[in-house]
Amino acid sequence: MAFVEELSDRFGGATSFLRAPAEGLWEDGSKTEQDAEYIEKQTEAHEEVVSLFKGYAEKGDDAKLKQFASETLSTLQAHLDHVKKLTRSVRAILDAGA
Repeated sequence: MAFVEELSDRFGGATSFLRAPAEGLWEDGSKTEQDAEYIEKQTEAHEEVVSLFKGYAEKGDDAKLKQFASETLSTLQAHLDHVKKLTRSVRAILDAGA
């Protein structure tokens, strides 16, 4: 949940859509395949965003947007790294329970 709160603090309303599904993760103490799939979708989404920002930072045609993409990329990469770690952790838990 800390990850979702961090995103919400940084990006405000732009991430409010994350809060509802994320609040349901393991609230009953169980780890489910659905939770793992949700986190994997977050990984895919973050990979796409990092790719888009990286591409624009390198080849964008608007100087201000190019600078924004470049400056934001490290934060987005950190989020991607975090969600990848979370995915591995959840998968390991599920695999151990199988």
